[in-house]
Amino acid sequence: MNVLVLGSGGAGRQDAICWALRKCMGAGDRLYAAPGNPGTARWATNLEVDPLDNEAVLKLVRAYKIQLVVVGPEAPLEKGIVDYLNEYAPDVLVFGPTQAAAKLETSKKEAIDIMAAVKVPHPQSWSFDNPGAVKTFVASHPGRKFVIKADYLAQGKGVYFAETPEKAEKDAKKIKKGNSQRPIVVQEFLTGIEVSVFALVDRWNVSKLIAACDYKKLNGQNTGGMGAYAFASFWTPRREAYVRQYIMLPIVREMERRGTPYCGVLYAGLMILPNGEIKVLEFNCRLGDPEAQVILSRFQGNFLRTVVACANGNLLEVPMSWRRKGATVGVVIASEGYPDDPKTGRLVRGIEEAEKLGCMVFHGATKQTRNGISTVGGRVLTVVAELPTVEQARELAYEGCSKIKLEGKQTIDNVGL
Repeated sequence: MNVLVLGSGGAGRQDAICWALRKCMGAGDRLYAAPGNPGTARWATNLEVDPLDNEAVLKLVRAYKIQLVVVGPEAPLEKGIVDYLNEYAPDVLVFGPTQAAAKLETSKKEAIDIMAAVKVPHPQSWSFDNPGAVKTFVASHPGRKFVIKADYLAQGKGVYFAETPEKAEKDAKKIKKGNSQRPIVVQEFLTGIEVSVFALVDRWNVSKLIAACDYKKLNGQNTGGMGAYAFASFWTPRREAYVRQYIMLPIVREMERRGTPYCGVLYAGLMILPNGEIKVLEFNCRLGDPEAQVILSRFQGNFLRTVVACANGNLLEVPMSWRRKGATVGVVIASEGYPDDPKTGRLVRGIEEAEKLGCMVFHGATKQTRNGISTVGGRVLTVVAELPTVEQARELAYEGCSKIKLEGKQTIDNVGL
């Protein structure tokens, strides 16, 4: 089979997807990554294409006789790449939701409306068209803290926390600056344990779930994610069964009822409240990044066959599960200046030394140059370690990070804690 993994950016998700697929492929199979990076080049043939140019992607699919397209990030989904390929290359399987189904991620308001329709638990939510209205609303609820969110895609950085009307208005203005046409979403502030939960969906059936904890903050700012680990001890079979039955399945059934059936990875960002109640903070329509880097090694089964089964609508015909034993920890190495102004063009060294320790190193914002591997964005690498306990995996992952030489590199020190 000829397989294309589509997408760029992130901290190593596409690299991890290529690695997981390559393990399942035979000598006659071909794996391509577009546009790829030095990491994906270890498992796939990199092809130059703009993943947001649907017509260019179609030409590439035809030129290389692609039979399956796996969409990595959310931006091509919002651009309608699945719809485009379904229309102009109906013989090609596509793993990922349509533009309409992807609104679960690309529109926070749409996701809230869908959750409300099927009574999926989520924070109290409101939407406003202008920052002044947000300020007035927060002022009418003195002493309460609110979350101010962009309705549109913001690469994990469109979330703000406001305790005062003035702060809420300031945050709302930032959101409107990013897209003046979309509403501002306001939600009640919740406390508890955050967890990312993933399922594979074939339009009707939902796979077994896997959970990972990710870490967003860097120097007090939200980022796309600075680390993750799995398996968390608090993620019990009982909680998994509840989330599958009362969150994932109702959403998938509602998407089918609305005429926008869902195919691909369904990712729920959850909050487990102190009283044990579980609420959905957000939905995403793809593997998390950096969560993908720590969960794909825990997949049990043939990942390629499972993806094909999802795209064909027969997920239940392929056996699969997620390994619960042991622990996997991934730590992201970011460029100096990230997230506001990441420095690029800096050489990265020491990857082989980290791998000799037993770490996996997945590439994100890197490129191959005459002088070696250099940075092209904010989140450069994810260093991953897998051992029997979180403590052991965490220690090895950070030891691997210490081997990476990058001027001004940034990591956080609390992944796995």
